[in-house]
Amino acid sequence: MDETNRKRQFITYGLGGLFCVLIVAGLLVALFSHKQTNKTVLDRQQQALAASPYADPILQYLPYGDLGYNISPSLKTFNGKSSLVIEIAVTFSGVDYKLTPDEQSALIKQRQQAALNYIRSKGLDPGEYRVEYATPLP
Repeated sequence: MDETNRKRQFITYGLGGLFCVLIVAGLLVALFSHKQTNKTVLDRQQQALAASPYADPILQYLPYGDLGYNISPSLKTFNGKSSLVIEIAVTFSGVDYKLTPDEQSALIKQRQQAALNYIRSKGLDPGEYRVEYATPLP
């Protein structure tokens, strides 16, 4: 092989190798960039979920019911924004309807307090939530 052919062959192989290195580098950059984009999107989605009412820790304990009350979560819209609302519904049995209005009122307050105590027993502060009450009709 003469000197000119060797130079051409060296240049050809050198350029081919350089081209391969550039392709591999480009693929690595594209792959890394794609992973970063996916990570950024995932981070934004997780942040949005964490800020949403669906991520509230109380939801793992609700709905819940006990003798005399039920606690359930609901989403309601206030000023265009969804908010978690804790609904406490006091229930009466047949005997409870025979109480005087003052006794019924005291019983309702007692059962509402029992429901709030259940929330506290889970390490949560009911004061951090919008709580709505439903009471039985006399």
